[in-house]
Amino acid sequence: MNATYKMLEKLETPEGKAKIEKHIEEYIENQKIRDKKIKDIMSNTDYIEWLKTFTQDKDSFTEEDLLYCQEKITDLDRENISNLSLFYDGIERYASNNHIVPNYFDFGEFYKIKYNNFFFKIGIAYGQGNSIFCHKVTGKNLKGFINFNSILTNDSDSLNKLSNLVMAMLKSDIPTEDIINTVNATVNNSKRKVLKKGK
Repeated sequence: MNATYKMLEKLETPEGKAKIEKHIEEYIENQKIRDKKIKDIMSNTDYIEWLKTFTQDKDSFTEEDLLYCQEKITDLDRENISNLSLFYDGIERYASNNHIVPNYFDFGEFYKIKYNNFFFKIGIAYGQGNSIFCHKVTGKNLKGFINFNSILTNDSDSLNKLSNLVMAMLKSDIPTEDIINTVNATVNNSKRKVLKKGK
């Protein structure tokens, strides 16, 4: 009997099923907490005002900058740099909900955002580890930017709907493994479609 078969047998026990259900509930709860943080960041101008101020003396930065300049930044800067991925996720959700495709480059993708007279790119670079970046944009050809003021008026409760759907499926005795496999397959298929569009 190989290790995979033994593991599957354990998952079929009441204890194994309870463990998986607990894991799914914890995952959903963590996603709700993350979703709330994203909504908080995207529902007012506090974060983007900080971003505008923080980039006054720099052209760009990444969330990794926090690792290399901890002693040179304030607590507020430290917290906001660590929230850059949440801000990016908020932008990405808005874009996805409004059928806005990201701009692609060799190692990642980005969105162009404008807020009054502040223009910047926010994106993700893929490598050994993914890195979220922000790059200030200047010049005359400032077209194709998403207006942040439009994002402020947008409200999405997609994760709440997903959470309720998963809980309903669990209550209907749909096996947790089937739920996880279906979600993973859906996400992977969606990523493949987006990458094909970018080519």
